[in-house]
Amino acid sequence: MWAGRGAFGVIVVALVSYLVAVGLDKADKLGSGIGAVLALLALAAPYLLPAPAPSPAVARATGAGSVAVGGDLGGEVRTEVSGIGSRTAAPPPGGPGVTASGAGSVAVGGSSTRPIRTKVTGNGDGPAKS
Repeated sequence: MWAGRGAFGVIVVALVSYLVAVGLDKADKLGSGIGAVLALLALAAPYLLPAPAPSPAVARATGAGSVAVGGDLGGEVRTEVSGIGSRTAAPPPGGPGVTASGAGSVAVGGSSTRPIRTKVTGNGDGPAKS
């Protein structure tokens, strides 16, 4: 960290010394040229540099038949839940990612190329069957 600051300081001192030595008129012309080149580089940078990696998707859904989509889907998602009573699902864990908790729940963290269908039936008292 200090090496970078030191290098920056040396560059600034060297540039100021050079511009003072060549005179105000030549320094003005050189500064204008450098400014124009830097402005063009700043305009071209988004096209020349690679795009930053996308941040991970965050989507959470809780409950029977819940759906969490954290990316492109492009397909059909159908959930059918019956006969499981009023049981509630545990909340999904806190943290990054795509989570869906509960009977018949669906979590998609990327692209889905086909329809997703879930069907859960239970008697309301025991564990749900899928």
